[in-house]
Amino acid sequence: MLKGGITEGGARAAAGHCGALAGSETTWDTLCKQLGVTRVHSLEELADTLITLLFMSLPRGRRVALIGAGGGASVLIADAFEKRGLKVPPLPREIRDQIREFTPIEGNILQNPVDYSQSMVEIEKLTRTVGIISEWEGIDFLIGFLRPSLALPSARSQMFEMVDIMLEVRKAGSKPVAMVLQPSILPEEAKEILPIIQKCVFSGLPVYQSFAGAANAISLVLSHCQDHPDKRRT
Repeated sequence: MLKGGITEGGARAAAGHCGALAGSETTWDTLCKQLGVTRVHSLEELADTLITLLFMSLPRGRRVALIGAGGGASVLIADAFEKRGLKVPPLPREIRDQIREFTPIEGNILQNPVDYSQSMVEIEKLTRTVGIISEWEGIDFLIGFLRPSLALPSARSQMFEMVDIMLEVRKAGSKPVAMVLQPSILPEEAKEILPIIQKCVFSGLPVYQSFAGAANAISLVLSHCQDHPDKRRT
C-alpha cells in the first residue's frame, strides 16, 4: 500500500482532498502490520514491488548471484543489494575454475557480481556461465544486469539473448531470476532499449529500471513473507 501525506505538508494536502484518509503515520503503520500489508513510499517502489509479486517466484533466501556487464555497475549493484539486507556471496573457486575453462580472463571478473563484459556478446559462453551459476547451491536467486546505453549499438541487439537465457533458467526451475535494465535519457537510445524491456514484460520476466529499485522490492517481498509465513507463496 502507498499512503501519501506522511509529512506535515503532505498531510495538509491529503486533508484538503480526502480528509478521512489523513490519519497519523503511526496509526497507518500499525494497521498495515496488523493486516499483513506491505507499505511502500513512492509510485516507483509500488510498481517494483508489484512486479516482484506478480512475476518472480519466491526465493528460498536472500543470497543472490549478480551477472552482467560493467565494472562500475558491478560495484554499484552489489552495494545496492547488500545495503538492503540481501547477500552477495563470492563464487567458490570450483565454480570460477569451471567457467574459466571456456572464458578469457582478460576483461571478465569472475567473482560475484560477475562482470562478463568481454564475453557478453558470445552467447554460447554466456549461456554456459549463467547455467553454471544458476545451479550453484550457494545462491537463492539470480539477477542479470545490463546498461544498454553504455553498450555499442551493434551489441544492443544481442541483449535480447540475455533475456532469452534468463527465461531458459527460469523454465528449468533452477532459481528465480530477474533483470535490471537501466534506461537511457537519450531519446534515440531509449527507443532501442524499449523493445528489450517489452520482451521481459511480455514474457513475465521481472524487470527493473534501477539497482536500488530491484534490491528494495525483492527485500520487501522476502521480509513480508518472513513476517507472515501464512501468506508465503511459491
